[in-house]
Amino acid sequence: MMDSHPPTAVRLDTLARKMDDKLDSYAPGVDNAGRFRKVVAVP
Repeated sequence: MMDSHPPTAVRLDTLARKMDDKLDSYAPGVDNAGRFRKVVAVP
C-alpha cells in the first residue's frame, strides 16, 4: 500500500509548489487566544 505513497518531503514540495504564496499571509500567525476563550467560556 505504501509503495504508491510519495515520501513526506516530496508531498510537501508538491504542496508548496501548488499553493504558491496562497498561505503566506498566515505565516506570521494570528493570536486568537482571546477569541478562543470567549467561545469556550462557560457562562
